[in-house]
Amino acid sequence: MSPIYYDLTELYLRSRGKIKYYGIARVVAEIAFEISRNPEVQFVVFDIGRRQFFKVNPVFGQAGFNGLVDLGLPSRGMPFRMPEPKSHHSPVRSILQNAAVKAAKLVNTAIFPDIERYLQPVTLGEGVLLSAARPKFIADMASFLNETGSPVRLNAVIYDLIPLHEDLQIPDGFRQSFIDDNAQILRTARQVISISQFTDQDLCIAVEAGRLPVPFSHVVVPLGHECRSDGETADIELPASPYFMGVGITMGRKNLDVVLNAILKMLDTGIQPPLFVIAGIDRVRSRQALRQSAFARADPFVQFVNAPSQANLIKLYENALGTVMASRLEGWGLPLAESLWLGTPGISAPNSSLTEVGRDLAVYFNPDDPDELASIFDRFMNNKDYYNALRARVRASKPLLRSWADVADDLLSAAKSSGATVSRPFAA
Repeated sequence: MSPIYYDLTELYLRSRGKIKYYGIARVVAEIAFEISRNPEVQFVVFDIGRRQFFKVNPVFGQAGFNGLVDLGLPSRGMPFRMPEPKSHHSPVRSILQNAAVKAAKLVNTAIFPDIERYLQPVTLGEGVLLSAARPKFIADMASFLNETGSPVRLNAVIYDLIPLHEDLQIPDGFRQSFIDDNAQILRTARQVISISQFTDQDLCIAVEAGRLPVPFSHVVVPLGHECRSDGETADIELPASPYFMGVGITMGRKNLDVVLNAILKMLDTGIQPPLFVIAGIDRVRSRQALRQSAFARADPFVQFVNAPSQANLIKLYENALGTVMASRLEGWGLPLAESLWLGTPGISAPNSSLTEVGRDLAVYFNPDDPDELASIFDRFMNNKDYYNALRARVRASKPLLRSWADVADDLLSAAKSSGATVSRPFAA
């Protein structure tokens, strides 16, 4: 039977030391943990500086430092990614990038001996390379596979195509780089795997508009709801008053704006606002917004929890009145998914993929209407019968939610079928 290579480049290039896994890195690690139970799977990383795949032997579960997956590599030897110049870059930017690439090559050459003995060079033969890394990393691999004529079948996970939405204020250079990377992936991959129906619809729209090439085949494998404990003990001190929370919520697309305006609306109508906890990587822009005159009155009702451990994040979820996901666009929506898994109601915008995640369990509101959100806050805090019934229904629905084992099983099934199944539902 042909091997399945599962790509851990996302962790290889992002895990410099004992860091916490968020976002894409978390997804890659969760899938790795579950997929490791399959004897057909081998784990690899791609080092673009050496233009070589390496086989790695991760440690899983409690034996790893984060209770999930540990590459077992010394942090000093972790390489710096060297992005390839893009054709649309300005001459000045190209000069600066070339200088940065040369510097990174020197550093990587110097530190590589620290990890060389942990890596086994491997040539990918007949089989499937399954990658859930970010587009830039998969595009690097795709380029290499094309140049070397590798027979391996690339199966690439696509998280979202949000940068293609013209109504978002995204720099033209970033948008073009994103298009270039995804075009490289679609030209190479035997199969692309969208994490939601919404992302797959966006892919269809982009292909039919001629912005991206037609993929060989495509499937949808929704991500999970599961929020796994890593075995550590929570040590966070919970707020003294009832609170709502948002994970990774920021101004702009993530729409912290509507939360702050809802707090102001409650103040204006004489209703005591709840505390709102923002958990995740600390964002200067969010703190700056609270210092602006427009939102200054909301500042006493906002608390930041920077980069919480998994145990502390779970404790925050479990003790919150609800988790708010007000995003205007999401490829999936892990905070909403995790909150529901842990039995805490979700309050969500009814757009993009969020209704796929929240199903009939989330409480939906217009993300442009702070009055509606303020009303939901008030109802959660003051209508005990309503709230207790909602929370009980969310908890009772846990068996219907997706685990990471479900995701891994679906990805493996898709990988095994990618050599035989061809789907071209796009305009020629």
